[in-house]
Amino acid sequence: AISQLIELSTRQEDERAIVGLQEEACAAISAAKAVLLAALQEAKKGGQVEAVRGAGRRVNAMGDLITQVRKADRCVRSRMSAASRRVEHYRMATAVRELTPQGAAWLRAVPPTRAGYEQILDFYRLTDARQYSFGRAFGGPQHFVDVKRNVAILRAGRGPGPGGGPDTFEAYAVSGEQSPGLQLEPGTPAIFSAIACADGLGDTYSRGHDAEFKLVTALCHRFAGVRGPGDVRTDFCGDVLLWSKKPLCASCAHVVGVQLPKVLPNARVTVVVNDEAPTEAQVAGSGPAVPGGEGARADGAVDAAPERARDPADREAAGAAAPAGGPCGGGLE
Repeated sequence: AISQLIELSTRQEDERAIVGLQEEACAAISAAKAVLLAALQEAKKGGQVEAVRGAGRRVNAMGDLITQVRKADRCVRSRMSAASRRVEHYRMATAVRELTPQGAAWLRAVPPTRAGYEQILDFYRLTDARQYSFGRAFGGPQHFVDVKRNVAILRAGRGPGPGGGPDTFEAYAVSGEQSPGLQLEPGTPAIFSAIACADGLGDTYSRGHDAEFKLVTALCHRFAGVRGPGDVRTDFCGDVLLWSKKPLCASCAHVVGVQLPKVLPNARVTVVVNDEAPTEAQVAGSGPAVPGGEGARADGAVDAAPERARDPADREAAGAAAPAGGPCGGGLE
């Protein structure tokens, strides 16, 4: 019931479209009204009494028409207001759920799938939105009918190459500073370069705190042993699966599809957006198929890795050359 109330407290897509049409109609009527007002002033200056009366009646009629057009949305506004009041009443009467260290163990191995995403939301459901922000509610219990910030999950295996430490890296992150999930420690080297680009609402900002950016940075620094910018690990031969609730922005698409392959040239990267068909991006080739991102085609598929990118001379020029039958047991396919 609370989920339905939250949905009813906002305009639906068709209702937003109707509001747009209403505004267009009101703007057109206002423009015509302005022309009549100018004519009315000229009639007053010329002492044309009948013309003044006629123009005045038409101006008033247009004002009434604008009022009637705006009233057409009154039932939607009333519904939104009533639903918002009930949601607020519910939130005030509902105690937030406290998280415990024991409960946090539930998220130590989240599958990079839609089910894993739902597992994250279930874990934070009814927790304090002020403390665990997902970008929409900023106080009271979380409900997750509308999640503004992106959520991403990454799982990687080390592969057959040499190297110590755990065999698997698993983590999830939420976009933004001081957000739930993985955060980069102060002093983490700037392995990748983020750019500023617009989000779905048109706001432009640097994407250095996006979920995908944080995950691949932590993967390289904590798991693959990348020491800093320009460091290349040809001994990392594992599979990297990145699941993202939302399509990757231009910045993250470049990081995952172009910059990451240069750092881990023998890894195999797969990007899945909200459980759509996975797009594999071998690091010697093109990036993941994301709208506006590197490697994207009009049909949503990923172009095959170009042969020049597989040439050992190109890898050597990039500082990533490996001998035949190298650390990954046979080099790149």
